[in-house]
Amino acid sequence: MPGWLGEATPESFIECIQREQPLPCHQTIDYGDPAWKEKWVSSEIGNTCAGALILSSNMGKLPRDRAFPRMPSDRENVFATSFEFLEYHNNAPVKSWEMSTQPSPPTSSRTSKAKSSRAKPRSSQRSRGKRA
Repeated sequence: MPGWLGEATPESFIECIQREQPLPCHQTIDYGDPAWKEKWVSSEIGNTCAGALILSSNMGKLPRDRAFPRMPSDRENVFATSFEFLEYHNNAPVKSWEMSTQPSPPTSSRTSKAKSSRAKPRSSQRSRGKRA
């Protein structure tokens, strides 16, 4: 959904991708759980966001850590560049990060213990704007 990133700004999502910080998959986290961030950071819950991994690949960024999950490029169904991602979310009529009660990505870096199998996309997420 355009403009819906929880408390995080579009720029903060791009910064996480550039830092190779795993982002949680919105479909595998219960944001109603007040302890979701702690559980995500400790690898108790959630998968790595496939859209963020594909966007990273689309931007030509390969992780320095070989254990970090990867996804193949897909410029048809996922943003091709960080500029497209920023434009899509920053130009939306709703900006969730301007609201104070929405979830945001964790600020502490989750280690690259995440397995690449945790980042497998679901075919129902294949339309542009539904990932990352």
